[in-house]
Formats: sequence, structure tokens, C-alpha cells
Amino acid sequence: MRLADYLGHDLAATRKVLRDHGNMSSPTVLFVLEALLAAGPIEKPTLLTALGPGFVGAMGLLKP
Repeated sequence: MRLADYLGHDLAATRKVLRDHGNMSSPTVLFVLEALLAAGPIEKPTLLTALGPGFVGAMGLLKP
């Protein structure tokens, strides 16, 4: 099962940011967050993940 299906998100904002800007490593998550917030209030829990230099991983859960 895909993570997007499991979480119930379509990842449209993520796909648009990647299409428009490419993979920017860990800052990509901030561009996606900006796009999500610009679309209106976040209405369901949203998981943000990022991988940075040296395979550093970060996760954050946004709650409405």
C-alpha cells in the first residue's frame, strides 16, 4: 500500500512543487508547507518528512 493512500492524501501540492522546482533536498518540505497553507487551513493531520545532507531525516505532524 502506498503511503499517500494510507494517509488519505493525494500529494498534489508535493507533486506540483517537485514539478516546478525539482528536488531541493530538505528545503522542499518548506515549499510544500507554503503551498498547503496557501490553499487554506489544514483540515486533517498531515505528516511532513524531509531528508537532508548526510541522510539526516526529520518528521513533523501538523494537526488541524
